[in-house]
Amino acid sequence: MTFVIVGYGRVGARTARILHEEGHAVVIVENNPEKVERAREAEFDVIEGDGKNESVLERAGVADAAAVAGLT
Repeated sequence: MTFVIVGYGRVGARTARILHEEGHAVVIVENNPEKVERAREAEFDVIEGDGKNESVLERAGVADAAAVAGLT
């Protein structure tokens, strides 16, 4: 299953890590360059952009995702 997480703050990062440890694919959507870099360093797929933007969410694969979470 693939999960899309919008926001890579404290809660988003922890949720992403748990889902990944459980064997799920995780895509992070984040617009803060520092958090984008942290997510990439953690080896997550990252879409840089605003999670309110439909085209950004489409690039993240929301159509095929098991769930989408906005964790700001």
